[in-house]
Amino acid sequence: MSFRPEALLLTLFATLPAASEPEVAFKPVVTRSVAANRIAETPDYAHVLSQEANWLVGGLESRTRYERRWEDYNTPLLLSDDALVTRNLLFLSVRGPLDPLRLTVELEDSRRFFSDRPNNPNIENGFEVLQAYVQLHFEDSLGAAPLNVSLGRMSFDWVDRRLLARNRNRNALSAFDGVRLRAGDDTTPWEIDAIAFRPVERNAEDFDQANDDALLAGVAGYWRAWSPWVILEPYWLWLDQESSRLFPLQRDLHSFGLHAF
Repeated sequence: MSFRPEALLLTLFATLPAASEPEVAFKPVVTRSVAANRIAETPDYAHVLSQEANWLVGGLESRTRYERRWEDYNTPLLLSDDALVTRNLLFLSVRGPLDPLRLTVELEDSRRFFSDRPNNPNIENGFEVLQAYVQLHFEDSLGAAPLNVSLGRMSFDWVDRRLLARNRNRNALSAFDGVRLRAGDDTTPWEIDAIAFRPVERNAEDFDQANDDALLAGVAGYWRAWSPWVILEPYWLWLDQESSRLFPLQRDLHSFGLHAF
């Protein structure tokens, strides 16, 4: 009877437990759909300024476009007009050295030149504070998910951007005053985003102010654990509005929806 040491070694290795594979970090799906890739907190043009000062996030964006309109149906007598339209944004955020306290501010300057059309707050809004809020940030407070509580003026995308959005093409951006509770973020398998806001009314002649006659409140969920196959985003949004400044207006609207892709 012959003895084969290599057979004995193979038998021993076969009885050992298999080595566990390294855990792969969760990575959410990325799509080119504008509605699905929302700006939840930090605008696209803002980045960490340097490795030495990685606690400071900032950015500057400047956009200029020329418009020529022939017989514009939005103006009386079908006015033909041209204009030079500009928008400048400056973003700064302090994240780290004061944790859990974080500070964010974003300035906007939207203008229109050489135009004969009436002032339009969607196009020209002058110099404004687009964002200014304080945030309490608790890292890994919910397992591997952070918890953020923000208070102040904010501009961001919510769910599929149909009801609340940080406008892409419009020259003056939308903002909201209030409080936001966000559990999880863009990189976690799940996220819950609860808001209670008053919409900010844009004013081409003066500084923007929150609309005291309207209240927006809602909760949105983001389930990405099945990524990259499907992402589910259920939401509820409530608008409570009552005004008699120009004409009586009272609305109590509840919107439920599910965005999936």
